[in-house]
Amino acid sequence: GIPAKTNINSELPTCRELMTFPNSPFADGAFLTRRSTQISWKLRRDGSRELTLPSTCRLHRYSAAEAKECLKSKHLLFVGDSLTRYHYLSLAYFIEYGNWPKRFGASLKTPCKFRDEHGEIACSLPGKPNVCMEGDWNIFGGWPAFMQNLGGGTDGGIFHGRMESNSNRNCGTRNNGVDNVDV
Repeated sequence: GIPAKTNINSELPTCRELMTFPNSPFADGAFLTRRSTQISWKLRRDGSRELTLPSTCRLHRYSAAEAKECLKSKHLLFVGDSLTRYHYLSLAYFIEYGNWPKRFGASLKTPCKFRDEHGEIACSLPGKPNVCMEGDWNIFGGWPAFMQNLGGGTDGGIFHGRMESNSNRNCGTRNNGVDNVDV
């Protein structure tokens, strides 16, 4: 069966382990999206927050290699607004570089005051714009430079030309409303 928590500080199983315990009522994974599942936002050292399931299980933090393996031969569809775009770009960046983009944008006026859980600077560096912070691109030409660089630009760009689409090639203009992106 499912191990009982002995005290508030006992280590919870990972969510994957919880789903594979014999006779587990959590086997289908639906508990992850139920409104009744208790969630909590843990404050990180840099001031951002991380979603946790404090009384259910530990969420697994995938490495880039694990994410690549999990997503191999899969098709994902992201539908939404600019926030969805940044979820997608953040995932693509993680898979490409093995680490997540910085959590905060660059500042030309003040040094970064945020540190991540490893003590590293959590802001984009001036001159190295963040894929998820379009404001970082203002000194490079704004939105057209942002879109052009995502698609490959003249040097392959952030994703080495693998995300080029007609809208990126044409600085944001649409081709009959359809973009083909080769990832």
